[in-house]
Amino acid sequence: SLNDSIAWQIDVHEAGFYNIALRYAAKTGQHGSVLRVRAGSRQQTSVVSRPFNGLAYHTRDIIPPVGAAEKPWGRLEAGRIYLEKGAQTIAVSAVKIKNKNIADIYSLELRKN
Repeated sequence: SLNDSIAWQIDVHEAGFYNIALRYAAKTGQHGSVLRVRAGSRQQTSVVSRPFNGLAYHTRDIIPPVGAAEKPWGRLEAGRIYLEKGAQTIAVSAVKIKNKNIADIYSLELRKN
């Protein structure tokens, strides 16, 4: 929903601009949804431009996995954002939802440029 979000607590070692990428899965018809990535007062929006629905696969683990199914995840380049040095919270939320669901978010990646 537009009221939901997912957040990560991070420790930024060096202030600066960081490229944002999200690992995601989105079914056909969900592309066109808009996400917001927020860190403090800074934010960046990104459009889920294409569906990505990797098929789950079986693993040969002795201990069954807990949580998200093992499957490939798409990579959504979500722009760049300035992060201050130190502890921060990065949150991802929906701005616009297409066809009732926006996407499943698996992880957040940050790379300093």
